[in-house]
Amino acid sequence: MDTKTQTVSSFIDGTPLWRFLIRVPLLCTMLMIVEGVDTFGVGLVGPYLSKQFNISAEQLGIIYTGTVIASLIGAVVLAPLSDRFGKRTVLLWSCATMGPATLLTPFAANVYVLYLARFAIGLAFGATLPTVIALVADYAPKPRRAFLVMMINSGISLGVMVAGTSSAFIIPSLGWHWMLYFSAILSVAFTAILWVFLPESLQYLVREAPAASKTRAVVAKMLLDRKEHASPILVPDEKTKADLLPSKLVTEGRLILTALLWLVMSLAYVIINFDSYWLPTVLLQNGAGTAGTGFIISAGKMCGLACALIIGWVADRRGLATVLGFNYVGTGLVAVAVALLAGYPPVAVPILILALGLTNSMVAGTQALIVGAYPTNVRATATGWITGLARLVGGSAGTMVGGYLIDMHARGAHIAAMLGSILLVDGILVLVLRNRNDIRSIRVQTTRESPSTPVEAGIPR
Repeated sequence: MDTKTQTVSSFIDGTPLWRFLIRVPLLCTMLMIVEGVDTFGVGLVGPYLSKQFNISAEQLGIIYTGTVIASLIGAVVLAPLSDRFGKRTVLLWSCATMGPATLLTPFAANVYVLYLARFAIGLAFGATLPTVIALVADYAPKPRRAFLVMMINSGISLGVMVAGTSSAFIIPSLGWHWMLYFSAILSVAFTAILWVFLPESLQYLVREAPAASKTRAVVAKMLLDRKEHASPILVPDEKTKADLLPSKLVTEGRLILTALLWLVMSLAYVIINFDSYWLPTVLLQNGAGTAGTGFIISAGKMCGLACALIIGWVADRRGLATVLGFNYVGTGLVAVAVALLAGYPPVAVPILILALGLTNSMVAGTQALIVGAYPTNVRATATGWITGLARLVGGSAGTMVGGYLIDMHARGAHIAAMLGSILLVDGILVLVLRNRNDIRSIRVQTTRESPSTPVEAGIPR
């Protein structure tokens, strides 16, 4: 009988986003919630850790810094391994590390063991984020890719919110140790769920083991959703094996692409880290009060979740680079509006909350841009290196510059204007990027691609 050959991407694009395909982004979003609780929930028991180990806040800050450094190592060293050994494998090991390391925290014999436990958690988290993004991108139909990648990024914020809500009930009634027990049990339980339900990347399976039973099992489940009985002969989008060398990001005509994406991401992390570490201080110094500051930050987080999903949905219909570029520009203009209206709090505060919400979608959108711009066999490597180095350079700059501005007693309006200018520059860079062929190729259709014609042959034997 007649047979046809089809790339994995085109096969996925013709598969309904239902049952099997939706399983991957949902599991990955839940994983980011779990790891958000593990990674950032420790901040809620910081004062108790200081008392337990008889260390100062400054010493505890060094331990937290070690976690950040470890996350960079995980992103640039461990995440690229998923391109070679499988994304499912890396995610299982990462999730399996988080539970025991979190459980070790309250039982640590001394501050050095505490540091090692938090360092292990940082390594696991750093490896997880780029790998999750790459896996979801591998399974996302092109017309839904931006939305799904931005959805899983929202999982981290949800994890922080889950940690905060849980701590309000657990710590007063059971004690701070149980907050960490809760996180550890969550990770261990979810590792088992991933082991049973999370599939390996089909791109990886077809490239590395096209005749394996697990490859056929994944294809069979997708055929069931397609209401087809026979598979085309599937070939990977990239037939060459994954190359872990970061040099692949600057060769084969990718130097300018990588440099621009890194610069965009670095400037985004300047904003993100400033907001994370110094915005509460700026608000307090400008008379917001403790309750007002808490309300603004929480409202910004909630607005951010909605903005990420809305912008992802629009990007899948109007083009990711275009929507992301105008998102940066729009956020910059909103920040400038905050600066101009700083003397009128009833107007400035809602605009500031909107700015915080739009900011939440910047990193997620840029990560979606990265995974779409690089071949599947270097996707996790690109995400890990670009994001990791951007967090190191841009994140450090945002933290240090923020401290300098606070020490200089800079006015909130001036700070908002400066951050708005950075966002406008970032928007211009993204809009320039959209004219490149590798970015322009991240096109989506406003209507779903029709499934390919059913054929009878299986994947290559």
